[in-house]
Amino acid sequence: MPTAPLALTLPFPLTPEAPRPRPHGELLNRVPAEAAPRPHAATAPLSAPVSAVGDSTPGAAARGPQAVELAYTVRLVRTPQELAEVRALRGRAYDRVLPGLGAHFAQPDPADEAPGTLIYAARDKATGALIGSSRVRTNRCEPLAVQASVDLPAGLHGHHLAEVTRYVVDADYKRDAPQRGLLKAMALTGHLLQVRAFVITAREKMVRRYKALGLELLLDGQAFPMAHIGGLPHCVMAFDLHQGLQRLRQMQHPISPFIEDEWHPDLQVLEGLLRG
Repeated sequence: MPTAPLALTLPFPLTPEAPRPRPHGELLNRVPAEAAPRPHAATAPLSAPVSAVGDSTPGAAARGPQAVELAYTVRLVRTPQELAEVRALRGRAYDRVLPGLGAHFAQPDPADEAPGTLIYAARDKATGALIGSSRVRTNRCEPLAVQASVDLPAGLHGHHLAEVTRYVVDADYKRDAPQRGLLKAMALTGHLLQVRAFVITAREKMVRRYKALGLELLLDGQAFPMAHIGGLPHCVMAFDLHQGLQRLRQMQHPISPFIEDEWHPDLQVLEGLLRG
């Protein structure tokens, strides 16, 4: 018997509202440094054939961006069966880093099916196995989950925000790095939905890694017990979508061209959003 798909409620209309004056704090009031100009290749006619991955033959640049094939796909979760797989992966992933707590994160979570929630699933193309997942929820319908535990800085007030939670990958998967695909999928969604900044919570030992990805540590770097993570102490961090991508480009971070320059047909989340 066919299974009814999960309802995908867009966090807000695709047509953005007219801009309104907003208060600005330290985080979102910074003037970004001028980015170095990026060279642009000549655009090929739309009828030109797509070049093979990594094509370095003469004239390849003039044919436009290359289709870079990944070992996995990223799509939005649409059925109860897919959601059950995601919860099982969460349980295994959290049990590795928080032994004994994996069962808690494998349980049904009302936030998974709340309005404005999107869940991403990365699957290996060869086997179909689920290898990664993340959850994004905006503040359009209700406050972010983190706001049940802390007050966000004034610079984030009045903006369209998205919170990333339950970001997990299969640690045994070695064929590719699904973390990159999940990050790009969330960035693409953020652009489409006019999100100003992503907010996350992080264990203190992970703060340095996230700062290297351009996230900013908030609330003086203090860790707070988080109600939506079983009361575990976490720090709060944020990534300004526009300025953060600029910083990654200036830092020449290897994920910058992956997110901004390469074309990945295997990332199919926008198709899921528009299909609803």
